[in-house]
Amino acid sequence: MKNKISIIIPAYYDENITIKNVKDLINITKNIELIIVYKWNRFSYLKEKIDIFDIDIKLIEFLWVSTRSKLMNLWAKNTNGDILLFLHNDTILPKSYHEILSNLDITKYNYGGFYKQFLPNNLLLEINSFITNIRVKYFWSLLWDNSIFVTRELFFKIWWFPEISLMEDVEISKKLNKSWKIFIIKNKTITSSVKFLKNWTTKTLIFMLYLRILYKLWVKTELIKEKYSRL
Repeated sequence: MKNKISIIIPAYYDENITIKNVKDLINITKNIELIIVYKWNRFSYLKEKIDIFDIDIKLIEFLWVSTRSKLMNLWAKNTNGDILLFLHNDTILPKSYHEILSNLDITKYNYGGFYKQFLPNNLLLEINSFITNIRVKYFWSLLWDNSIFVTRELFFKIWWFPEISLMEDVEISKKLNKSWKIFIIKNKTITSSVKFLKNWTTKTLIFMLYLRILYKLWVKTELIKEKYSRL
């Protein structure tokens, strides 16, 4: 029996990007469960646009939740798929994703992620993607840009996402690595580089590295998040 896939999209901003992402997903297959969580003040607009699609999409409205990890845990409760895939609003999955995950032997592999690339791209972002993909391949270090997926059973077994203000992808990756059943998909996701290009690529990459160093030095994630919000 094929695995049922639940795709969870945290749509914090720009409903037009969300709508385009939904179109891309259902053009590949409608045999998925889509869960989109959106902020209350733009929820009705998004619902009106999403309702035109001939597929059952769960729209969850939120007013305010203190951390993204808490939202992730709330979203996961509303799924019924065998595999939960957490997809950034501005990340596009490769067309092969559904065939690969629906046929994945979840008795052998229970979590994983994708290689990634940026679009639009430049030399520095290409190097960044290369390093990230090396870390995924050899160190099993997954970030949100790698579109983390995990079996429903394992997700609830490891007590969900740690409720911290930032870097929850780093922490859950550490937890998942203890299962030793990672499956890496070499087909690349496409991640938007708008934020990098808007704020200058070099400056943004250095700033991201700075935040990671702060985290390694045990600086509180609330303070790191405050710095990140200034980007």
